[in-house]
Amino acid sequence: MSMTKLFVITAVISAILLLVFQPGRLSEKILPIIAVVASVWEALIVFRVARLSLPGVNTMLVLGATLAIVGGIMYARMPGKTQTAAATLLTFVGAIQLLTALSIL
Repeated sequence: MSMTKLFVITAVISAILLLVFQPGRLSEKILPIIAVVASVWEALIVFRVARLSLPGVNTMLVLGATLAIVGGIMYARMPGKTQTAAATLLTFVGAIQLLTALSIL
């Protein structure tokens, strides 16, 4: 298994954990829902189940930035250890994917 697939699986699991452990109503779960959608869509792309190509837009850059930003916001908001660990992993995976899409790594 490649590192890319491992990172994507980590992002999906982390996003799902954030969604499950986020207390409150649906309006308070918007960020975890965004993280789940972005990570699942990225998994579909990496495992070659679906394609998303927009002219002039690097989709991996957008999805990586989405994961990094949402993960950072969730990290600042989460009180529990499980949620903080999941947000940290999500931020890390998003940052790595963002830097890779920018050809820095």
